[in-house]
Amino acid sequence: MNKLSIYLFLLAALTACSQKPVINNYTYSPFEYPSLSQLNTWYFEGRLAYQDTQESFTANISWKHLHKEELIELSGPFGQGRTIFEVTDHSLKINNGNQTSIFKGNIDQQISNQLNMNIPVSALKYWVLGLTKPDQNYELTKSGFHQADWTIEYSRMKSLNNVQLPEKLKLFQDGKQLKLIITQWQLN
Repeated sequence: MNKLSIYLFLLAALTACSQKPVINNYTYSPFEYPSLSQLNTWYFEGRLAYQDTQESFTANISWKHLHKEELIELSGPFGQGRTIFEVTDHSLKINNGNQTSIFKGNIDQQISNQLNMNIPVSALKYWVLGLTKPDQNYELTKSGFHQADWTIEYSRMKSLNNVQLPEKLKLFQDGKQLKLIITQWQLN
């Protein structure tokens, strides 16, 4: 056997060992794991891509939910352009490394103003868990649901602690699209 054959064999063997349980063609059910909405803390890392009729961008994302606070970090390659959002029900703190700004009022509107994109973070904290936002109407679809004028689709789920969590989801609304690929989950 030559070195290339050995390398390819080892690569194939290591890849086979690193497979994680992934569920494709998942039929969405918001009632499957209602206990997820009761979690005080959770964390994920991944990548996001946003596109609308005017612009598009991609970023690395880490999101830590701490009871009633969201810590969301967005960054480009090698941590460039790192921005941290600290979100509570009534305030938004943005730290881009050079300056920190604090905003009060409608948080979704403030984030929309700061990022030039309309993303409902108050609902997204439920949607990333595969849940609908409580106390808001929704309509089920085969792969997700419609809520707050958005279509949310789950195309891949991951099993963690006997719970199915989104690994790949897409959000659509009037020419806007947000794709989120979650590479790591932690539940507490």
